[in-house]
Amino acid sequence: MRNYLDVDVKNIPYIFQITLVGDTYDMRVDYNEVADYYTITIWHNNKRLLTQEPLLLGQLVGIDIPDPELPRIDIRTMDETGKATDQGKGT
Repeated sequence: MRNYLDVDVKNIPYIFQITLVGDTYDMRVDYNEVADYYTITIWHNNKRLLTQEPLLLGQLVGIDIPDPELPRIDIRTMDETGKATDQGKGT
């Protein structure tokens, strides 16, 4: 069974804390109206680790960022129904 982050896209920016692999992270999800995608910013111990990383369908968050403080777990935008073709506001 997969765990998921339930983001309320009606209340953007959506800011929350979550415990991942034993550490607490602060996260903020925003929406980029020009490009039609959501972004995520991640903090750990008041240090910004990731700034407005696009949440692209099926791609891992922060995969190309070599910061050891980023949570080393699989975080990605997914469509459990398999019907979405992109990660825009309408989908």
